Amino acid sequence: MYNIRCILLFLLVGLTGLAQDRKIDSLKNALQLRKPKDSVKVEQLFALATAYIISNDANLANKQINEAQRIARHLNNYVLMAKAFEFKAHVSTIIESNYYQALYYKLEELKLIEKSKDSTKMPELMNAIASLYDEIGDLDAAVKYARKSVALSKFSTAQQQALHYNILGYLYLQQKKFDTALPHYQNGLHLARSLKEDSESQYAFALYGIGRIHFKNGHAAIAEASYRESLKLNSKAETGWTEILLMLNYAALAEVFESRRQTDSAIHYYEKSLAFSASQNQKRTETLRELADLYQSRDVVKANTTLRMLVRLNDSIYNRQKLNSIQNLTFNEKLRQQQIAEKNKREAEERRHHCNMRASL
Repeated sequence: MYNIRCILLFLLVGLTGLAQDRKIDSLKNALQLRKPKDSVKVEQLFALATAYIISNDANLANKQINEAQRIARHLNNYVLMAKAFEFKAHVSTIIESNYYQALYYKLEELKLIEKSKDSTKMPELMNAIASLYDEIGDLDAAVKYARKSVALSKFSTAQQQALHYNILGYLYLQQKKFDTALPHYQNGLHLARSLKEDSESQYAFALYGIGRIHFKNGHAAIAEASYRESLKLNSKAETGWTEILLMLNYAALAEVFESRRQTDSAIHYYEKSLAFSASQNQKRTETLRELADLYQSRDVVKANTTLRMLVRLNDSIYNRQKLNSIQNLTFNEKLRQQQIAEKNKREAEERRHHCNMRASL
């Protein structure tokens, strides 16, 4: 899908501002004035953890989160306990790029939110889980949770609903289920249009998706108009989506010109897309491959340079895939250990129940 790290980091920066040193000192001072165990202190610990996440300090961020989690457990506050797992997922995603670990924390957060009966958090949580499944390449699971986020978002804001519809449409697009994707993008577009402000990014996202579907159905001119309108709207937005949508729309326009055999224009837009794809390895690989092919008939030196970049990127992706395999094994082992612990707990409770029954006879 999109790079979830970009979106999360944008949101966190928006929450805390850029003067991190002063922010951290201020939060530390505020913590010293709080009681040892109360909900306000927990929130202050989360705020301090956020500052450390933006400062790229996983150790200090986790230290605050663990303390917040300890107090939340003492208070028996499921919402705050869930929030601790949410922040652990932020550390795993933004600093460590460990999506399997982040997914484990998100699934733990989900269990606690279900216990808390706080349904307002469910749509965003389902959406985050869908995004993580997409990051690790499990599109079926991603679609499953994205469908849940759409179903649960009927009482969310129109902007949030638009986001959930657009993401579900994007996942179906990746599965090449274009007819299934279209109504979700149309819903996203309709909801974004209904907003008077702060809707540009989701409006632009929906137009991009609808353009992709038109292109795949052989309507290149309609697709081009959608991409250009998406770019126009996206230039007004200042969100974590901005660079991602620029990358996607420029690559899509390049594909349109390539289909018309207008090589110079195709190269121009692929190069523009490449400039915004630093954090998107899959899209960057596709763009480099297309550029290398197009350069062959125009500039052999550029073609060879691009191929060398592609080789280096493929090596990096291979190393990332090996790390992902290790992370996946760790993730699966954690789940296995958790299942064993839950089974042992159930069996112990059953034994206590039987002992109590026998004692009462």
